[in-house]
Amino acid sequence: MTLRVANSEDREFVFSHASQSITRSSLSVVVEAVEFFINSERAFIAVYKAMQHARAQNRQDSVMRYTSQLTTLVEATSYSEVIAQIRKSELGS
Repeated sequence: MTLRVANSEDREFVFSHASQSITRSSLSVVVEAVEFFINSERAFIAVYKAMQHARAQNRQDSVMRYTSQLTTLVEATSYSEVIAQIRKSELGS
């Protein structure tokens, strides 16, 4: 079973699973895709917060490294809503 998911920039991600059961393969490939995007979002949030901390500490070397990592993560999907949520939670704290 192969599942192809296109993001908002039409970049395609391919997930696959092989099994004798079509149901098992279908479920497994969907779970794999969902896990990928959830983990991507969690990684983005962690790196974004680390970058904010590095900026506050005036650590330009770390800011550059985190910016590079965010660039890689953004290839998977857009995180504009995630950033808005982070900023809203920071303002509310």
